[in-house]
Amino acid sequence: MLHQRLHLWPVVVLLLGYSPLKAQMQDTATALPVVTIQAFSLRQTLPGESVQPFDSARLHTATHQSLADVLSAQTGIYVKSYGLGSLATLSLRGSSSNQVAITWNGIPIQSPMLGLTDIALLPAFAADAVTLHYGSSGAQWGSGAVGGTLALGSSAPRPGTQLMYNGATGSFGTQNHQAKLNWSNGRFGTATKWFNGRATNDFFYPLTPQIRRQQTNANFAQQGFLQEIYWSPRAPTQWSAHLWRQTNQRQIPPLTTQTRSLAFQNDSVWRAVVQGRFWLKKHIFLAKMAFFDEKINYQDPQILLVAPTGFRTWTSELEHKWQWNRYFSVQTGGQWSAYSAFANAYADTVREQRTALFTNVRWQRGRWQVQVSTRQEWQDGRPVPLMPALGWAYRPRTWATWKGKLSRHYRLPTLNERYWQPGGNPDILPERGWSAETGLEIRTGNGLYAAANAYHRYIHNWVIWALQEGQFFFSANNITAVQSRGTEHRLGWQHHGRNWTLDLGAGYDYVRSVNQIAVQKPALPAGEQLAYTPVHRAFGHVYAHWRGAGVQWQSQFTGAVGGFNEDVPAFWVHQARVEYTVHWRWAQGQFFFQTNNIFNHAYQVIERRPMPGRHYMIGLTTQFFIKNAH
Repeated sequence: MLHQRLHLWPVVVLLLGYSPLKAQMQDTATALPVVTIQAFSLRQTLPGESVQPFDSARLHTATHQSLADVLSAQTGIYVKSYGLGSLATLSLRGSSSNQVAITWNGIPIQSPMLGLTDIALLPAFAADAVTLHYGSSGAQWGSGAVGGTLALGSSAPRPGTQLMYNGATGSFGTQNHQAKLNWSNGRFGTATKWFNGRATNDFFYPLTPQIRRQQTNANFAQQGFLQEIYWSPRAPTQWSAHLWRQTNQRQIPPLTTQTRSLAFQNDSVWRAVVQGRFWLKKHIFLAKMAFFDEKINYQDPQILLVAPTGFRTWTSELEHKWQWNRYFSVQTGGQWSAYSAFANAYADTVREQRTALFTNVRWQRGRWQVQVSTRQEWQDGRPVPLMPALGWAYRPRTWATWKGKLSRHYRLPTLNERYWQPGGNPDILPERGWSAETGLEIRTGNGLYAAANAYHRYIHNWVIWALQEGQFFFSANNITAVQSRGTEHRLGWQHHGRNWTLDLGAGYDYVRSVNQIAVQKPALPAGEQLAYTPVHRAFGHVYAHWRGAGVQWQSQFTGAVGGFNEDVPAFWVHQARVEYTVHWRWAQGQFFFQTNNIFNHAYQVIERRPMPGRHYMIGLTTQFFIKNAH
């Protein structure tokens, strides 16, 4: 009985967050100012959390790339890429790929079947804002936010009309075309994006020191559009609707140990989100509804395999923020999600429901900022252990911030881990554990930025597909535990002159993610670093702009990793870009030339999956601006 009562107390906390609503609406002493809210969630970043935003200027130089390319070049994330145009997933702070949450306008988009999203299929052009949250944030975003969270967002267009076209061509048959049309009169606005890209990816790579082979069966094509509508009928109300349609056709190239492959995969994606915001004095409300429909058709004619899979997701969410006084604010909310999925390996269409209640209480006064967060989630009516989090930030000086975070995290089993036949385990337990981090951040008035963070995370019930004694197939089980610890270092400097800008940056990540319990098949000895988890990762950049001319240089180093069959050596990769921008009164044009892997280094990220050598891209971006009369 006591156990059941404990799981009800977050409901009481949620209700208490709303209980003062009527009384506070009558108090006008500290009313909130009326503002236009562009955020796609009321859940603020937890104090103490390491956050890396990508603004529109940074994304503008990567419009022809996928988010996999952007994150690999500009962050300490290890992007596990299977090759140019192929599958790419994320690993943050030694996490697995399904321990990273990815959201679009505040709604998780990762597959409930696999627990992950292929970020090679997410074009940077599709997002107006990208924010990377390092570390566990289960109390904020729920299941899967163990290693971190990648948040994609949309923003309303500015008043006027903007028309943009991007065109680029490059090595290996690369062709990219993108167009955007924004219009707004202040109360009503629309944003339309269209993109189309293709490549043959038929690059040569060294099979041995004496033999070079050309990549085959590697064609990639992608088409899609985003349509967004924004409406503000009156000052305290905003509505928006977002539709994302995308299709992908991708061939699966052979491994370096194979001579031929005929496999291919076609993807079809529909994503839709409708949300409304309403604010009054001390209160802000946000309601959302979302529907996702994704299908994958994988076929391999060589082995007569036809494996269609797909899932649908329905999500509704309600958030409320109450600014109690100058120092305290309370955010409360609830989320309901329903999933259905099909696959040949499922006995029938499988369904799952999840419900969550969350509360954030923030106190801010003087140099201190503290937040306590809790989240209670239910999976098909079964309660998940309560997820609390505590974050703080203290500014002893205006240029220095000491921060820290302590949080519990979890990952619910995926549908494949529960229902795949053979190997699924309906009784499998959620992965769970605790994490802690602390760091120091320095920002000076002359553009200098420096930060150092240290973290520790332990995960129980780590799920592995392994061959158990007496079985003839791999099955999902909670058979190990993983301890992750490490440090992150960042250093940067920006200077803006009258006609020029210089931006320097560098980072280094040290990650030890160690298996704690030995596993026989696959062979995972206790005390060893997890496969595909580099201990060392470093990156740096130089951006220089003078009047209309710009030069960019990016470098990334990835340390050696262990694979399942063989080790993958360490590698350096460098990119260079030159650009020139011409401005007119109502338009601008930009020409660019970019070289990737400039020193033609032969490397792999995943064993037996070659990456391309030196390759190029040249392109043009044009923008037209029309200021509407009001």
